[in-house]
Amino acid sequence: FTARENSNKNLSNSSNKKTATISTNVTNNNNGFGNNVNLFNVYDGGKLVVNSGNFITTNNSRGSSIYMEDGATLEVNGGTFNAAYYVIGTEGNVSVTINGGHLESTSTSKSGTWAYAIKIVEGEFTMNGGTIIGVHGVLALDGAVSGTINNGEIIVNESFVGANDGYYCMYVTETSSL
Repeated sequence: FTARENSNKNLSNSSNKKTATISTNVTNNNNGFGNNVNLFNVYDGGKLVVNSGNFITTNNSRGSSIYMEDGATLEVNGGTFNAAYYVIGTEGNVSVTINGGHLESTSTSKSGTWAYAIKIVEGEFTMNGGTIIGVHGVLALDGAVSGTINNGEIIVNESFVGANDGYYCMYVTETSSL
């Protein structure tokens, strides 16, 4: 599994790439490839393990550093994510574990669109360490999500001093638990 600058990667069980371990640098400076603006797509039983690297996205209207669909698993042990929109965006039942790393979204409603650093709509979320930072929002458990935070930092910032655009630290719906 090789990540190249300005290239997105798909990871699924059906493509015989069930598990990938990432320790590299990836930047996406454009609007993506076709309709896809995610650095990594994990779906269909795929598993992504991130141990180190720098991951940057600059599109502030759509896309994710990591996009996950039903059956996907993500483990972040390290690395630095700087996303203009979602760091992690999901659809379907997924499993996300953050053990370390720095995950930051600069998305703000002042840019016309907004995103949380991490948004999970169904599945499991566990945080054992690391730092997650967002402007519009940091963590959204927006559906049937079971969440656990054992350690780590969750920080909401303003896009600049006096902007008054720092909103939700955590958003948990009534069908989720934390």
